[in-house]
Amino acid sequence: RQAVFGPGGYAGPGALGVVGSLSTLATRQVQVASQAGVTVVQLGSPAARPLRGEAGHDWPSVVRTLAAGRSVVLWTNPGELRPASRAAGQRVLRTVADIVGELLSTTPVSGLMIVGGDTAQSVFRALCVSGLVLTGEVAPGVPYGRFLDGPYAGLATATKAGGFGADTVLVDG
Repeated sequence: RQAVFGPGGYAGPGALGVVGSLSTLATRQVQVASQAGVTVVQLGSPAARPLRGEAGHDWPSVVRTLAAGRSVVLWTNPGELRPASRAAGQRVLRTVADIVGELLSTTPVSGLMIVGGDTAQSVFRALCVSGLVLTGEVAPGVPYGRFLDGPYAGLATATKAGGFGADTVLVDG
């Protein structure tokens, strides 16, 4: 078992989490991570492009947090039970996946934790990743491995279904 994610305090950079699942369990997991000291950035607008100067998000602070060895979660739909439409939900996920790519292009991270199948698919597509080389589990039923290819080949990454895992999986993993 290898920790990929958690509240931080490590010698290297922090981990980046991406939670796009709308499940109540994923919401609880984000809330528990926040209470444990993980920085949570709430994203919900499909039109948001926060890395490019949006006033609502302090991206330099996110970068400093990761550089200090503390983890950050990007949470796509806080408080929303479902997007207005499937197309709107897919636009949100594509936008967030692009944000992940922009962050990774400038900011080292110790690993990536992706919550939600559609979220993982969007992130993999945006990062030009075709798969993971699995090497273990960060928690029972939560696999981790390394990106098989693309510009971030070798990046430690864990994925999980949104409606799965203990409330503490984002902190314990």
